[in-house]
Amino acid sequence: MKRNRSKPSKRLALAIALCAGMAPALAQRYAIADLGTIPGYANSYVWELTLNNNGTVGVYANNILNPNAFSGDVSYLWHAGTIFRLPSLPKATDTLVLALNDRYESVGYSGADALQVHAVIWKNGRVHDLGTLPGDDYSIAIDLNNFGVVVGDSFTAADATTNFFGGHHAVAWHDGHIRLLPSLPGGGPDDIAYAVNDEGQVVGQSGPDDAHVHAALWASHADVTDLGTLGGDASFAIGLNRKGQIVGGAQNADGNFRAFLWENGSMSNLGAIDDDVFSEAVSINARGQSVGISAASLTDLTTAKAILWEGSRMINLQAEISADSGWQLLGASSINERGQISGYGIHDGQYRAFLLSPR
Repeated sequence: MKRNRSKPSKRLALAIALCAGMAPALAQRYAIADLGTIPGYANSYVWELTLNNNGTVGVYANNILNPNAFSGDVSYLWHAGTIFRLPSLPKATDTLVLALNDRYESVGYSGADALQVHAVIWKNGRVHDLGTLPGDDYSIAIDLNNFGVVVGDSFTAADATTNFFGGHHAVAWHDGHIRLLPSLPGGGPDDIAYAVNDEGQVVGQSGPDDAHVHAALWASHADVTDLGTLGGDASFAIGLNRKGQIVGGAQNADGNFRAFLWENGSMSNLGAIDDDVFSEAVSINARGQSVGISAASLTDLTTAKAILWEGSRMINLQAEISADSGWQLLGASSINERGQISGYGIHDGQYRAFLLSPR
């Protein structure tokens, strides 16, 4: 029997037209928000792990066209369009927020410049100096969990002349006390703690110098594990979730750095976009979604792309926002349990921090 090939009803035709009109909107996976800046400062950026599960973002602003040029920074918290400026230590000219927890506590550093600073924590709108290891001059707080454990870096004046994150000691602060985290065998003095989860696991790097550090996992005060590399000489672990999945960057046999995922004792290569020779993953949520950057090099902003990894899929986030948004996304810095993503890019000619929210 032949099927009726008559024209569809007006109601069906209207439904088809509506669905066709919705297709472009459905392709826009994320809505994007500009996180603004502080009056008198042209640009804003976000560091890694500065997005909490409530959609609040820690942001820093300056007048330098480079997110890695740490000088003359001011910092603030952004939530739903409202900005709260974070206070600095007395006489500080450079203050940078580096992490934020769900209790609206944030950490970072404050001081005369990027190499003469002290680690700080902001609580209830006030700034507190966390101090250094005995014998060290400076420190940086890089992450904290929801139980007030802070991790980071303590270093001396002599070390500060080498580089920003080099020749330093991995440390943890809790309840006003600071402790030194142990080095990997043959490691030190280039140890840094980058992230801590609510289970108290800490990740970072340990090694004799920048070219030979290995990604490290501290499961307790005295226990440290070498996470290895992707065949090269160096690696660093930057983010981890509550399940113990770890992300970062590792050198492969060709000498290029690639984003990695470490779980169940094994490190896997997350890849890079097209012909990029550099990628790193910096944040991972409990669903295993991770974000980071893919670029021609660590410092080449002109080729940088904000990346989302979901299982085996590598997604350029530029394709997930409206084509007429006016944004060029250069890097993704954090992803929370709601799937929101913070990062930085160029918006209408200005460098700006952004927040992506799933539609």
